[in-house]
Amino acid sequence: MINLFDTVEKVSSDSLFVVYNSAVAKMKITEIFDSKRYTEFKAVSYVSSPKFFAETVKGFKSVIFILGIDNVDNLTKFSDGVSENLKSNDSVKFFNDLPDETKNLVVEDNIKIRYGKPGVMIHDKIYLLSNEKTGEYRVIIGSANFSTAAFNSENHNFENIRIDDSQNLYEIYLERFNYLLQQTNDYIPEICRRSYKKDKAIVTISPDTNVEILLEKLKNNDIALVFSEEQMETLHKYTDQLEEEKKEIDTAKRIIEVVFAPKDKSGNFKLKPPAVLYAKKNLLREIFYKTPKHKKIVGDIREILLMDGNNFKIYKRNSEDKEIAEIYSKLIDREKIKSTLEKINAFTQAYFDFAVTPNEIIPSKIYELILYAFTAPFIWKIRQKCSMIYDKSAVADIPMFCILGGSRESGKTTALRFVATLLGQMDGKQIYDYSRELDTVGIIFEMIKENNLMPIFADEMSLSFFKRSNSTKKGEEMIKSLANEIPSEPIGTLIGTTNLSDFSSSGQVVRRIYYLEVSSMFNSQKKRESVEYLKNIYAELDDELFKDFTFRFSQAIFNNEEIFKIEDFLTLTRKIFLSYYEESGVEVPKYFPRELFSDYENRKVETWRRLFFANKNCFIDKGSTIQVNIDEIFRNSTNVKAQKDKLINFLDETCIASDFGIGVNWFLKKDEFYRFIEYEPTFFEKFKNFFK
Repeated sequence: MINLFDTVEKVSSDSLFVVYNSAVAKMKITEIFDSKRYTEFKAVSYVSSPKFFAETVKGFKSVIFILGIDNVDNLTKFSDGVSENLKSNDSVKFFNDLPDETKNLVVEDNIKIRYGKPGVMIHDKIYLLSNEKTGEYRVIIGSANFSTAAFNSENHNFENIRIDDSQNLYEIYLERFNYLLQQTNDYIPEICRRSYKKDKAIVTISPDTNVEILLEKLKNNDIALVFSEEQMETLHKYTDQLEEEKKEIDTAKRIIEVVFAPKDKSGNFKLKPPAVLYAKKNLLREIFYKTPKHKKIVGDIREILLMDGNNFKIYKRNSEDKEIAEIYSKLIDREKIKSTLEKINAFTQAYFDFAVTPNEIIPSKIYELILYAFTAPFIWKIRQKCSMIYDKSAVADIPMFCILGGSRESGKTTALRFVATLLGQMDGKQIYDYSRELDTVGIIFEMIKENNLMPIFADEMSLSFFKRSNSTKKGEEMIKSLANEIPSEPIGTLIGTTNLSDFSSSGQVVRRIYYLEVSSMFNSQKKRESVEYLKNIYAELDDELFKDFTFRFSQAIFNNEEIFKIEDFLTLTRKIFLSYYEESGVEVPKYFPRELFSDYENRKVETWRRLFFANKNCFIDKGSTIQVNIDEIFRNSTNVKAQKDKLINFLDETCIASDFGIGVNWFLKKDEFYRFIEYEPTFFEKFKNFFK
């Protein structure tokens, strides 16, 4: 298949062995494919990229190029060839990626690009250059594809070519070229030519485009009218063997099953009549919309959300047996938006109205949890975009894990259930009990690596999840591994709750988690009232707003709009929700979150501030360092080791001195520690320490 991401390098290297007219030589690409000396260029070879192709054939008056295939495995070659002829994503993208100058030459037929018919596997590498006026001819043969990899000095792909300026040899290989040419179809779809010739427009890749191109090919007899039983078996065998690695071939097989009649007495499959094929147009459209098959993990209770790589819309499949995923993303009416917003407002307001100690920051954090959940199916795309715009290490700042830490009776489980319901996980049935269902090495890792974009909802996650583990599929190593991964395809997320008093972890883990904290408890005296209040909110609560949100977010990706900012990965989500309030006429609550929270950082500071002011006599100034008599602080405490571990996790890493942890004392860098806890020593303390 064609790789569209190579760049052009104009100088050949020692990795390319060149024999020119029976002598070893070193030649630049512009010398090998000399458009100043030759006017016509005929070739058959694998092509690496539109850019390399356009740059190298530039200057020739006439070009006929047969695109060969790169893979030499017979089964894969046959299947790739069939898939390429039935699905036209690569050919459309190839044309779109050509510079305008080259597009014009293709449209005017000065450049002709061909590709083997279904079942025809062309692996030749022949380059023929000629100039009829001067009578000069050149033949280039060898192992080198028409690709950057064959000529780039940074690539150690050892290749060889033989160049002969011989008319006799040219005539021999021209006969071979013309024979191969008869086995090909036009690679560039006619719809691309028409659109560009009409108003310089390019065709977007979509299921509708694929259907139109396929029907056009069938109409023009560009696809074989007969498939042998052996060929059909090859397709089925290929699908069985490489289903996960080669999802595209499954689509090709289903198309063939639609457009070909059942096997006849001769053992052949013949093309159905044109009238029958056009009647199948909607079915073909559904096949092109079909998203990659999802292999469900045993015990995975989530519904399945998938993303279409063409339009970035979300699709949903409730059952593993269902062949076609139904489109999930859709716009909803104003009244439905209003109704759901009012329920969200009422639910988040409850965290103020029914709290023992009302605090407006708590409803804001519950709302932030909702915003993260709505964004979750697109986190992988935000991370992908982030890696392209910023340094690749910045991807770790787009968290795949959102954890709500709460004290007893803080309503964290209720919040998780509400959020899950908004995403279509009704009645909390798709929420995992972490200790019973997920606390096993590898389960979360494998679920996140799946292409199911429905978040994993996990209640009461234990401290062990955030701790160091020998397994790369559990704890600290797993979180760091996933957080540093630049996704090339959809990958999942996790939204969980944990006990506030237990939660702590190393800085490397916490940096990769979006941690929200709700410390305010619900008033037990208002429990009956709050239960009735929540019951009314849950009545008729559904996922319609989430469907609308995924549509709008998908459109933003498709239109290449800004979907995040490095300082706030929820930027677009906040923008969409604010537009909901404006469209529906519902007032934006004053606690609507406008920026990310730093709850864990704040908790770290507050913990050490309290420790410092409660035990000042145990913090001894040693000039540039502070000696902390840690054993003295915990002299009358129980479970000292756990408390010390938590304190280390809560300490800013810049504060740690090189001899930290020696004996019964800890040593901290004084200036960094005071900055960390936001403490300014009094004049008297500075004076006293000066004389010390």
